[in-house]
Amino acid sequence: MLEITHKSGRQFELLEIAGRLETSNAEKLESKIADIINNTKSLDIIFNLSKLEYCSSYGLRIFIKLKKDLAPYDGRIFFLDSTNFFLELLDMTGLEKQFIFARNISEIWNKLLT
Repeated sequence: MLEITHKSGRQFELLEIAGRLETSNAEKLESKIADIINNTKSLDIIFNLSKLEYCSSYGLRIFIKLKKDLAPYDGRIFFLDSTNFFLELLDMTGLEKQFIFARNISEIWNKLLT
């Protein structure tokens, strides 16, 4: 099961992802991201992953595609409070340098302002 909570800020969008991000439910996240890109002026997106239990290769594909989609607009992707599982997955796939990581909102706020 996948749960997504969305909150909008002045300079960013925050998506909290809880549960398992798998091929069978990834469309839910893709749809939410499409809504954000099409309906907001803020293209800095924070993913709170503290409750993410699992991420399939299809889930990784969503983040990679989003990074590519945001590039022309200088949009950034932040991963907040990532689980060890997710960090190890990115490390194994060589993707850890493609994203911005933070342990708390203060770190992200400092990075948003730079």
